[in-house]
Amino acid sequence: MSTLEPTVVPGRSCDNCTMCCKIMGITELDKPRNQECPNCDIGKGCKIYADRPQSCRDFHCLYLTDGRLADHWKPSLSRMLLTNYQKSRLCVHVDTDRPDAWRKEPYYSDLKRWSLAASRNKGVIAVYVGDNLTVILPTRDKSFGRIIGDRVFKIVTRDGPQGPEFDVDLVAKDGPSLKEPKRL
Repeated sequence: MSTLEPTVVPGRSCDNCTMCCKIMGITELDKPRNQECPNCDIGKGCKIYADRPQSCRDFHCLYLTDGRLADHWKPSLSRMLLTNYQKSRLCVHVDTDRPDAWRKEPYYSDLKRWSLAASRNKGVIAVYVGDNLTVILPTRDKSFGRIIGDRVFKIVTRDGPQGPEFDVDLVAKDGPSLKEPKRL
């Protein structure tokens, strides 16, 4: 059963973008993340569009559904795909053929600005390049490297030279450290 289809921003479409066909995994096709889908005609679209798997039918990147995103965030231009499956986390999935795309302008400035707003609401901006994770914090970028296993973000506040500083740690999903974080 499919979920309600999100509203696409007027004037936006996938057009010639096939970035999701590469970056996203497709369970029904046993297609791993960050590999071209065998059913994708790169730069044109899906060769099995009428019969595409349900996960493909249900997926809409934020560029299509969030009118606040500037046009330069179209995945075929930015080489990044934005998702927010969790309300408190904006995920930036970077094309592994362009691993530094997120560090280029105007993208990096946008990410830093969004990070400041997210930190005020205990949210994070998570940049994934393959299995490597970097969290964009207002004052710095925190690289976690390759993420293996079932780990979750834990938001913490640490005392810094200028006062309290927002930070993020990765912890085991079912670990005891998921209780309300204390100031360190």
